Amino acid sequence: MVYYALTAISFLIASVTCDPLILTPLIKNNRTSEALSASRVNYSPFGKIVSYSGFLTVNEKFNSNMFFWFFQSENDYRNDPVILWLQGGPGASSLIALFVENGPFKISSNNSVEFRQESWTKNHSVLYIDNPVGSGFSFTKDDAGFVRDGNSTGADIYEALVQFFKLFPELRKNKFFIAGESYAGKYVPAIGHVILEKNPKAQVPIYLAGVIIGDGFCDPVNQMYYDEFLYQIGLIDLNGKTQFREVEEKIISLIKNERWREAFDSFDQLINGDLSPSTLFRNLTGFTSVYNYLVPDGTAVLVELARVSRYLQSQNVRNALHVGNSSFNIVNSTVEVRLLNDYMKSVAHWLTELLDNVQVLIYNGQVDTIFPYPLVEDYLRQLTFKDVQSYKNAKREIWLVDNEVAGYKKRAGKFTEALVRNAGHVSIRDQSKWVLDLVKNFTHS
Repeated sequence: MVYYALTAISFLIASVTCDPLILTPLIKNNRTSEALSASRVNYSPFGKIVSYSGFLTVNEKFNSNMFFWFFQSENDYRNDPVILWLQGGPGASSLIALFVENGPFKISSNNSVEFRQESWTKNHSVLYIDNPVGSGFSFTKDDAGFVRDGNSTGADIYEALVQFFKLFPELRKNKFFIAGESYAGKYVPAIGHVILEKNPKAQVPIYLAGVIIGDGFCDPVNQMYYDEFLYQIGLIDLNGKTQFREVEEKIISLIKNERWREAFDSFDQLINGDLSPSTLFRNLTGFTSVYNYLVPDGTAVLVELARVSRYLQSQNVRNALHVGNSSFNIVNSTVEVRLLNDYMKSVAHWLTELLDNVQVLIYNGQVDTIFPYPLVEDYLRQLTFKDVQSYKNAKREIWLVDNEVAGYKKRAGKFTEALVRNAGHVSIRDQSKWVLDLVKNFTHS
């Protein structure tokens, strides 16, 4: 996807010799007051917003450490829900969302900090974690520390969360939500599953109230028929439709025969374009971006992301975030390469488990190309959760924000499905006010 034009952007400030702030030893020795004091972010451009950052060791054997940046709610810290945000990619830093989508800050064209009115921190505490290890500031000292599948992804994040709730025990009673977009549609169910599995015997149980997935990739085999969608919106003709269908059928066959790497390669050459120099989609449409079918290239997004990357390398910012000599990868292709044998595997079974046990919100941008709404609805209707028939029969509601049509919702039990009008793959960036309304109503209900 468009992020991968930035894979070459990896920064390390050569003059920095201090080590990153790893909080795990302090947490393990019950020195949480010290850990809190050390991790507090004190930087005047960030204003009075209270935040903490540092690293949590999730695998001692491989010295794998996850970077987090936690923001207290600006409203009612003691009672507001807590949201864990995970970026997709795979291999993209969650600081992308912080600065470009839903965090309290954004970086202006002159590299100064501006405050976002539609920040999720207005009424939630938000925890951003660079996941998996290798993304953003997160790092490992051993290639074996890179995750290879959903199980190891879930295990690493779970370990980080246990330490987080030891550091902030006052939040254990608050409703906790896992949220993410795009390839995080694979991460979110994986982590939710681990929490549900571990909670009955956990020393630090996690109050998982629900999950939120935006424009997500969850069930590849049932999200694969792009041909009809692209034909109906006029981006390909009948001949192109035939070409697409041929490759789609091949991919589905490869998935069913568990030829995972070949399935990924074919998908990448069809439309994904992360590692392939060209795609059938690009050749037929001339589009270089799959984020919005009204916008043929991703230049505007790339400019924003490059700006964020540069800002995070300021010596003052690095000092404030306690990252020491850690390099920063806004997108790390190594993370994706290590996950290639897992990329095309479904997490529908874990999502079904979550649908049966907690609140679930799945939303999509109306003009997303890579994981479009019709394909998401296709896989949702194939799931076997207890309210699936109610979902299939649910009446679609017009969703209004300030008397303006923001999109459409369907509800079934604890499940909410929504379409965000006039939004592409990064729905929050395109319609931040509307998505905040959607999320707030979901988490505070």
